Amino acid sequence: MKNRITIFFLFQIYWYLLFVTARIAFLLAYYSFTTQLSFYEIINTFIYGFKIDLAITSYISVLPSLVLLFTTFFTTKFTRIFYHIYSLIILLAVIILISGDLLMYKYWGFRLDATPLFYMTNLTAMTASVSMLTIIVGITAVLVTTALLYFLYLKIFSARFKQLTKDNKTALVLLPLLMLMAIAIRGGVGLSSLTTSTAYFSKKQFANHAAINPVWNVGFSLTESN
Repeated sequence: MKNRITIFFLFQIYWYLLFVTARIAFLLAYYSFTTQLSFYEIINTFIYGFKIDLAITSYISVLPSLVLLFTTFFTTKFTRIFYHIYSLIILLAVIILISGDLLMYKYWGFRLDATPLFYMTNLTAMTASVSMLTIIVGITAVLVTTALLYFLYLKIFSARFKQLTKDNKTALVLLPLLMLMAIAIRGGVGLSSLTTSTAYFSKKQFANHAAINPVWNVGFSLTESN
């Protein structure tokens, strides 16, 4: 039981800390704007961004957690294989979005959302303000960052997956935890669900932008455009 529960929580902590690190990287990348914020405003970007970070963490974690739940009834290598492949694919996608957001914010002045997807058929328009060298460096950075983070993931999880065994009782713990994840995805138990404005707390636009999670923002704007 202990191993499955540990994997459940560690997986979410891994992703949550990745998004916290991404916000730190954003604040450092746009240091000239960050220095215009007070210490409390900087801290508030993390506090007000918490719900959104937790929501996207839960979104990413829900499918692996369901696999973790259903495989409590038998011993199988599927859990380990699924987690490893799923994590690599999602990690690459997340790093692409975070890197694209970091690169393009200085040109666009807003956090990444679904807007670039409307220009996928016009790559010239999308990259008009970006040099080829910047694109090459960006792609290299994405691949290196993904590789390093995946290596860290393997160091944390590989041994734990090998120790998984059949344990029916764990399902009784994982099921309510999955229900809590559903609440986190929605942003709470109230009538209103999460929106971009959930992260807004300041009269300074950059402070509000820094609190937004770009990965969540892309997903949210896609649902809003449908």
